[in-house]
Amino acid sequence: EKLPLVFGIDGSMQPIQSEAPPYKRLSFVKTALLRMDQFAISKIDKDTPHPLALRDILADSALYHATVFPLRHVSIPGVNIYHGIRQIIYESIKDQSLNGELMETLKWIVYEKWNGKEKNLPLFECPYCEETVATLPYNAEIGKCPKCHGKLFLTDMLGFHQDMAPDSAPDIVSTAYMNINEVLLLFTGIRYYWEKNKKFLSNCLFVKDGPLAIRAQYSKIVNPLRRFLEYSNKKGFPIHIIGQEKTGRFCEHLEHISKNAPIGHIFIPNN
Repeated sequence: EKLPLVFGIDGSMQPIQSEAPPYKRLSFVKTALLRMDQFAISKIDKDTPHPLALRDILADSALYHATVFPLRHVSIPGVNIYHGIRQIIYESIKDQSLNGELMETLKWIVYEKWNGKEKNLPLFECPYCEETVATLPYNAEIGKCPKCHGKLFLTDMLGFHQDMAPDSAPDIVSTAYMNINEVLLLFTGIRYYWEKNKKFLSNCLFVKDGPLAIRAQYSKIVNPLRRFLEYSNKKGFPIHIIGQEKTGRFCEHLEHISKNAPIGHIFIPNN
């Protein structure tokens, strides 16, 4: 059975460094979600598509997000890079150009709002005292560490600060942000239909460029996502998500075994 709506999610990260000392370094991140209506696309002439018809299909069919991180030798008034990036991550997830939908999706995931039961955050490492005692009450975006009273953002629970030093941050921070943001965009689409019309979710295919895996400290959102997908499936609303990998170890493994694989067969991981 064909899935009439396909959502594609992708992102890019580009670090830029000055050519002269002290070699200032910034990282630009962009992500996007694009909705493709296969029925509408099928009505367009494949050989000579009319520009206005394409315009009509693309109108209101995409969400875009962009931000920038100061990674090294860039001054932020009043704070060091460590706390500056924490603030940037929080404000970027609240992206007002998207009406704060990414933050609402993050809260929907980590507080497991989809099941209608109030749940506090699990404990996470405080970015100030570095003790695993930090948490926030249900639906909160900002709070204080119960031990040192440092200001906490909901985005701190993802653990970006664990990869940073006081006055510098590696590229992995912006790469991790891009990956997390792609997941939030994907589940923003899912959340929309879950709240508006659950039955329509089973008619959608969500395609994320790159692996679906979320590793290291950022994996805190994996279990809530798995619980949601299991919950949705049990309620009779299966959700179709795939990750498209073009490079990496998994693709290299498939290339290695492909010469011995029978023609017309597919490889399905069992985990």
